[in-house]
Amino acid sequence: MVSDTIRRGTATVAAMVRRGGTALVALGAITVLGGCRDHTVDLRFRPATGTTYEYRYEIEATLSRSLDGEEPEVTELDTVLLVDQTILTADADGARVEVELRRDDGPATTAMVVLDRAGSLQAVEAVEGLAADAFGASGQSLFGSAPLALPKGRLAAGERWTLGDDERRTTGRLERFGVIDGEKVAVVRSTASDDVQEAVAASGATAALDGAVSATSTTSYDLSDGAIRQSRTSSTGELMVEISPPAGIDAEPVTGTIAYEVRVRVERLD
Repeated sequence: MVSDTIRRGTATVAAMVRRGGTALVALGAITVLGGCRDHTVDLRFRPATGTTYEYRYEIEATLSRSLDGEEPEVTELDTVLLVDQTILTADADGARVEVELRRDDGPATTAMVVLDRAGSLQAVEAVEGLAADAFGASGQSLFGSAPLALPKGRLAAGERWTLGDDERRTTGRLERFGVIDGEKVAVVRSTASDDVQEAVAASGATAALDGAVSATSTTSYDLSDGAIRQSRTSSTGELMVEISPPAGIDAEPVTGTIAYEVRVRVERLD
């Protein structure tokens, strides 16, 4: 009984990783770019209220998890997401966005998210009625590490930046200006790393996560309106997990590992 309870908790954590990964990796790509003047751009998220964007996401992911030295259980994901984004409110500090996700011709899932001034995911307000912390560590930390932190001020092609500290750091470079599908774009390449030490509640149990995640991304932004034209992101993570039994149950914690690889290709459709 105790073992079953703990394993159900582990399965819930893994499911949250898969679901949160798909949604949050997709949401994490919502970043925009300012206009261009004198061969420089201001990398800020500043959409007009009511603006809508339509994207196609091709997502490939591999999740491996094992408990107490058992053979790893491997889950593969290969899917396409159609993502509609609507800007609800926007100011100098960020924006509230309604995101509608559709996968494999299935029903749409609506998410309310908050983006910071760089367009990075700041909070998940609601997803299909789930509480905001439902994506906590397993969602935002594992898959929300897409390297989207951007510097203030205007940048020229070739300029580099580093943000964060030793535990959470992003480096980036404005690679070049170019043209894609007849639209002028700026191409940004970024790399992010994050040390994870967090706890996740699942089915009454508590899972402590300890490890590291990283991501690299190359993104092309339209200079006309700042929207993403194309993006390619690759994320990896390896975590040790210790799952404690629910309160009132006398049992030893179960230890294991979670590892994943995620690759995301994004194309703007509208």
